[in-house]
Amino acid sequence: MRSTSGAVFVAALVLGLSAVAQADTITYGPTLYNNGGALYSGSSSGTFEVPQFLDGPGITLTSVLLTVKVESYDGEHAFDNNSWEWSGSVTLGIGAGVGVKGPDPVGGSRLTVYPEATETATGSVAVDTGYPVDFIGPDAFSITGHYAASTLADSRTAALDLAPYIGAGNATFEFYGNTSTAGTSSLGPAGAERVTAPEYKFTTTVEYTFTPEPATLSLLGLGGLLAMRRRKSLLSPRTGTMRF
Repeated sequence: MRSTSGAVFVAALVLGLSAVAQADTITYGPTLYNNGGALYSGSSSGTFEVPQFLDGPGITLTSVLLTVKVESYDGEHAFDNNSWEWSGSVTLGIGAGVGVKGPDPVGGSRLTVYPEATETATGSVAVDTGYPVDFIGPDAFSITGHYAASTLADSRTAALDLAPYIGAGNATFEFYGNTSTAGTSSLGPAGAERVTAPEYKFTTTVEYTFTPEPATLSLLGLGGLLAMRRRKSLLSPRTGTMRF
């Protein structure tokens, strides 16, 4: 009976330790980047830092997840047809994108996220009805940006990729942003275009996932078993009283 109860105890101990061993997370963010209170316009670049994962006895970093959300506001993209014989449809787009990169590992794969928040619209344009180009009338079409958002995420789990995130200092991330425009047309000759750049902001979230090391769990389980057996050896097999 003693060996059975001991096995039950050890099984319960291991189950309890397994529950403790489930992955846990440390999250930094979401952190807003809005050019010191104003929205970004045009190209932008910079860096920011996140504390590294302080590895210690019994815990191991298993993944890093980077999530980036970019939001675009306002701006305009206009098209004016310059042809006297061609008419048709035109599709215009306007928005912004932001790329965020984690530290570059030696021999590993760099964490990179690049969401783009864009709006598109399609309209018809007539043959050229006005000269010079004025971006008004039936030979012109435009799109005005209101609000667009895009969220993307990427993660890394390989040991080489995680190396730059482990330590007692900071992991440095780089970001670069810009406005974007796009246009497609069924017209033969190209038309004139006018672009007023939108403004944008973005947020980042960095999440570390970690677990205890299996070796540590084994040691904890063995320690619990030894402690249990030592206690039983001090008990009288008949009375259960302590020996002195």
